[in-house]
Amino acid sequence: MRAAIVGALIALTLFGTWVRVHLAFADSGFDRDSAVGMMQSDPGLLYYLTERVFESGGVPDDWRADPNIEHPGTIDVPATYTVGQEFLVAWAARSISAGQRVRLHVVATWVMGLVASLIVIGAYFAGAELGRARRWGLAAAAFCVLLPANYRTIGFVFMREDLSVPLFALHLGLFARAARVRTTVAYVACGLALGAALATWHAMQFVVTLEALCVLACFLWRGTNPLSVSRAWIAPLVAAVICVLVPALRAERAFLAAPFLVALALWIASRTGARARAVGAGALVLLLVGSRLVATQDFAHVVDVLTAKLYYLGEQPNDPSSLSFDARLMWQGPFATLAPGVMARVLHVSGALALGFAAFVSLRKRENSGAVLAAVLVVTSLLATWFVGRMMVVSGLAACVAAALAVRAASSRAPAALALAVALGLHGWFFADWFRGHHVGWYHPERQAQLSALVAAVPDHVPEGEAVAADFMTSTAILAQARRPIVVQPKWERAESRERVRLLWEALYAGTTEDLRRLLLERFDCRYLVVDRWVLLHNADARYVGGIPRDVPRLLPGTAAHALLLGSDTELAEIEGYELVWRSPRRAGNAKEAHRLFRLSQSAR
Repeated sequence: MRAAIVGALIALTLFGTWVRVHLAFADSGFDRDSAVGMMQSDPGLLYYLTERVFESGGVPDDWRADPNIEHPGTIDVPATYTVGQEFLVAWAARSISAGQRVRLHVVATWVMGLVASLIVIGAYFAGAELGRARRWGLAAAAFCVLLPANYRTIGFVFMREDLSVPLFALHLGLFARAARVRTTVAYVACGLALGAALATWHAMQFVVTLEALCVLACFLWRGTNPLSVSRAWIAPLVAAVICVLVPALRAERAFLAAPFLVALALWIASRTGARARAVGAGALVLLLVGSRLVATQDFAHVVDVLTAKLYYLGEQPNDPSSLSFDARLMWQGPFATLAPGVMARVLHVSGALALGFAAFVSLRKRENSGAVLAAVLVVTSLLATWFVGRMMVVSGLAACVAAALAVRAASSRAPAALALAVALGLHGWFFADWFRGHHVGWYHPERQAQLSALVAAVPDHVPEGEAVAADFMTSTAILAQARRPIVVQPKWERAESRERVRLLWEALYAGTTEDLRRLLLERFDCRYLVVDRWVLLHNADARYVGGIPRDVPRLLPGTAAHALLLGSDTELAEIEGYELVWRSPRRAGNAKEAHRLFRLSQSAR
């Protein structure tokens, strides 16, 4: 029986890997021969870090003071980023290169496709433990590989959640197991998985906070307290120790974050015998006060955007001045509000079954605590996914486990095999439809061709060691492929990183060309500027961050953005302190020109 279970899980993992790799490679925008043009924004930065690990064969000499990511300062990489997948990919690439040319982005697609597919292991453990039978674990794992929500990162090549989310899924499964067996080893394993998940993705702190709030809600609703069990405190303690040992988590004081404050409050409740409501209220106060006291400014941007989303009920206001700069900066891409139609498409059958299960549990008073927690996690994660699209990684995981439990509950009135076959059949039908129509929206062949041309031109016009200022999308392509220092980057966990973006955006969209020139020369010691017309001119999100309402499709006359992005050849030549040294090859008119590279002089004419 165990061999059959292991074989089934291996098959499901390999199927999930094939789906991820096949859909990435099949897209017309994926270039297997070269990553030039594909790597920008976050993936571009992670490509740079991974390539440095690959080249050094281990930890680069300047790993604690990288001079290229935020010129003219240095970045302590392990204290700033939750590194992990970089070493997995680099070691895999080195093991298969054997002195031959290796395409790092292709290796990464295979390696992270396999790692991301290991989410089925956690889904299996959670389903088997909560369903009290291995077949329900296999059902949860099968739903998991047939759920589009669990394939959010296809084609991005380098995304931290591909490693972190499977570890979190394993933590949930081990959490359910520890609640049953109650052994020291089980609690240690649960804490290790949780700590590893936190250590490999910054945003996992918010996912774990959601889990902790669900545990607290169950305590208030049904009086269940997982910390009341002897030795249960070991799990959060092990995770907290990992947060102390990992430089990035230690710098953020993650060991004193909301999840651990909830665990502390529940542990106190288990020792005092206090009433659930009283301790719950105390825990919420502790959360609010404690988080305020221990939090750094590094996560202020997340608080800003979540507060703004609550105030505006998820609808972005047309006037950007009604939001703080940090809120505008974050309210885009994966932090955008997810349309209900998109949610229905990526969760389909599992989402409907999970909601049915949550309703079923809410009406029963004798349901076990694990089922109650699963139901609460389903509801809260769905709300969180609507609120922040990237949270579908949680709702997808919760939905596939709850769907298996829903079929188990329904099988009391119908044969279990029949109920499961119908559910999986519907799942497969919807999944096949999604699979056939899937397209990686991240890729844009024309833009990639323009970006490749820019990357090839930068070394010819920018001396080695000289920094290049550009938007945070384009900058990492220059960093990764042209190996020139950059001024801003797309990871905003540090307040200083967001401040750099704010200064650059305000100088571009509200300041003059002279204001921008002085900022780059005096603040960032940078003589070269790339303006990307795809990002800064045609992208409404970028203009919104710069303070321009969405219903105003034009740039403000007199600003640096207006002059540098819209200026004709004659007008560009007349801008004091700027020399146009390269521009993208023109295709079908000026509208297709993507990039302009300027050299700044120390003094205006």
